[in-house]
Amino acid sequence: MDRFTHYDLQRQDANLSQVFDVAVIGAGSTGAGIALDAASRGLSVVLIDRGDVASATSSSSSRLIHGGLRYLESGEVTLVAEALRERSILQKIAPHLVRPLGFTIPIVSRSRYFAFAKRHLYSATLWGYDLAGSLRSAKAHSVLSTKEVVRNLPLIRQEKLHGGLLYPDSLTDDARLTNSTVLTAHRAYGARVLTYSEVTEVKDKAGTVGLTLRSTLGKPETFEVKAKAVAVAAGVGNQLLSPLFKSQPNFDILPAKGIHLSVPREKLPLNSAAAIDVPSDKRRVFVVPWGRYSYFGTTDTRYDGDLASPDITSEDVAYLLEGLNEVFEADLAPADITGGWSGLRPLVMERGTDNPEEVSRKHAISVRNNVVFVAGGKLTTYRAMATQVTDALCEILGVKAKSQTKRLSLIGSYLPHQESELRRNIDRLLAQATSSTTERIRLGEHLIARYGAEAPKVAEVIVNSWNLHSPDLLEADEIYLGEIQYMTKFEGARTVSDLFLRRSRIATLDMDLAVSLAKASKKEIMRSLSINEAEFNLQVDQMVKAPSTKVPK
Repeated sequence: MDRFTHYDLQRQDANLSQVFDVAVIGAGSTGAGIALDAASRGLSVVLIDRGDVASATSSSSSRLIHGGLRYLESGEVTLVAEALRERSILQKIAPHLVRPLGFTIPIVSRSRYFAFAKRHLYSATLWGYDLAGSLRSAKAHSVLSTKEVVRNLPLIRQEKLHGGLLYPDSLTDDARLTNSTVLTAHRAYGARVLTYSEVTEVKDKAGTVGLTLRSTLGKPETFEVKAKAVAVAAGVGNQLLSPLFKSQPNFDILPAKGIHLSVPREKLPLNSAAAIDVPSDKRRVFVVPWGRYSYFGTTDTRYDGDLASPDITSEDVAYLLEGLNEVFEADLAPADITGGWSGLRPLVMERGTDNPEEVSRKHAISVRNNVVFVAGGKLTTYRAMATQVTDALCEILGVKAKSQTKRLSLIGSYLPHQESELRRNIDRLLAQATSSTTERIRLGEHLIARYGAEAPKVAEVIVNSWNLHSPDLLEADEIYLGEIQYMTKFEGARTVSDLFLRRSRIATLDMDLAVSLAKASKKEIMRSLSINEAEFNLQVDQMVKAPSTKVPK
């Protein structure tokens, strides 16, 4: 198996002494996409982030790969068409992580006349969505009766319900999609990856850029990386990084906060996702089923707080619960919330503009000598953004090489006809550890859902550790001890938060469960991460108290 290599600053790895073609700052979805695009064109690449892969915005989205109905409603047809085109590409290169999901739009109105008008208005918008590109990778939208809407959303209030519509989009695990992109760049194309490494100084040196880095995990030591060209793709973090460079980008960033909360699925049962307009202010909230949980949230709230760790406020919680309870007979209360996450989306506007109405949902690229700044856009279009940035980098370097990422399958991807053989391989491996067919099937489903075609490799690690730990299955198929070994050895996890917030996602959905699982697997975590008990306790505490995942009760 291909072990994930950390080029740890503390040991000043000789592999970092070279002059790289490209240094990418920011290991979110766009930075990961740039690293893969550049490395697959034959460039030597180093990817740098002050935290984990996808440790900020790219692990705190709505987890949707979609065109964006609201953009179509506001007339941004080109943006929607690009996003739907990218959705089709991602479904092909990462089908294990980008899965089709239907969205119900309930038609709620006091008047039959207004309900009729509203349904036809939505239907016209959805026809536009279909024609903009949704039909490329999915079926057209359909009209639902009131009975069908209730079947999809069992607790929806029915007194003002007049049927609805169903349209296709896609669901993803944003953090794992980003990490899979990084793993592909690293394993298949040799990109170096430096997580927990903060850029503290930038120096121009005879045609190269020298980046002074400081390790942010473990002993704080510094190291220098040199590159011929640099891509700055740190999201809202660009505002903190750009002053280090002599030339500034031609855009400013306006942070917009997104909040999502999760509850047990029995509290809010869902048989499809839903796009709900909150009656009080008409803001749109997505409600999405995710395993044993349902989560809901909204985005694009103006934010002027700490960029490093946007908090979830009691006002955020009250707004979402009040909005959901207006639409559903769920009677949700703060005590029902098991988890949540907040993140900042970097909206862009032309430098010097004071009017917030001119903020764009599109992305912006600014080339300054041998540095390319990029920000904005959305998760769905990360690959297209990365291609444009890499084109600019190649022009700087005088390299003529075209992007391959439109057809480059990410690690873990597999074709539908390969799934049966994949399941048989996993079952054969697990038969070495357990004779229970039910347990093997359950575990196989769990591994394929999380790792795709990599599942047999994970199963092998689990089997090898089966008799060393009891019980190996910790709880409700959320995480196995063997997975902890795999995530640290082969997926780059370096902290407790990496394991439970980003590799398994458990802490975002149920923080109390994540803490109990971390404590139950303490010995394995300490061994895999090479930390002592004091450091383990500190990392658990940091995970629990992080403002971006701490939900006020």
